[in-house]
Amino acid sequence: MNNTFTEMHEENGIITHVCSCNSITIYETRRDNCKFDRESVYFLCGPTDGKPSLYIGKGKDDRPKSNSEKINYEDVFAITIGEGLNESQKDYLERHFIKKYKDDKRFNTVNGNTPSEKNISRIDKDACIKTIETVSDFIDRKLDIIYRYSKPDIIKNNLPVVEIENEKPTNSFICKGKNSKAYGISVGNNEWKVFSGSTFRKELTPIVEKNGRKEIRDNLIHDGILIDNGNENYSLFKDYVFNSSSQAASLILGGQYSGPEVWIREEDGKQLKDCKS
Repeated sequence: MNNTFTEMHEENGIITHVCSCNSITIYETRRDNCKFDRESVYFLCGPTDGKPSLYIGKGKDDRPKSNSEKINYEDVFAITIGEGLNESQKDYLERHFIKKYKDDKRFNTVNGNTPSEKNISRIDKDACIKTIETVSDFIDRKLDIIYRYSKPDIIKNNLPVVEIENEKPTNSFICKGKNSKAYGISVGNNEWKVFSGSTFRKELTPIVEKNGRKEIRDNLIHDGILIDNGNENYSLFKDYVFNSSSQAASLILGGQYSGPEVWIREEDGKQLKDCKS
């Protein structure tokens, strides 16, 4: 995501990302919560007939729900500026994103014809261009994740399943606990790589809430690296290197843990502390 997004909070199932430097806001939610209090351009995303599909619309309140017959959507994103987009801004942004994603052959964009170009003032156009520059990385990343999950071979019970990205080395370690199971390996300088497909417990103990590690996890969620599985854990979308085995273990298990004690080598069951470097 563009690094100018400096605020994130969640309320009633809607995650709000705020770019404080130019009043751009992105809402992120699921189908059951798609109701926005400001005029926005929104994206409805999900698998339809085994193919990743996308619908782009405009409006506020529960307007996205009126499109439920057009697309079997689960994920919703919405973009707005300040107290809400005006009509010219909505038209411009809707047309831009429909045209862009109709050209992206990964998706079945179900909007029909691209809207015709309409007159827009220079001020409104400049605001739209700035918005596109700010949000494009975020939207592209989220849609890439949805595309990967929409493939039939990795859909299970309508929830995303992240598979191990690379074959694990023979000397890999495992760390597991309640609602968590992860694989990792030392990569030098005390750093610790955790492999994609590993699961992280959602619940955190109070000490993790206070010692700064919750902020690390929040950033991973924010950047689309940790994905909500819809139950009691998160999945790691891609391999990630943590500062230490203890940092990784604490985030995986949801508490304060010593990595050398809880990482176990698979081939012989030895704790990390008992293994030679």
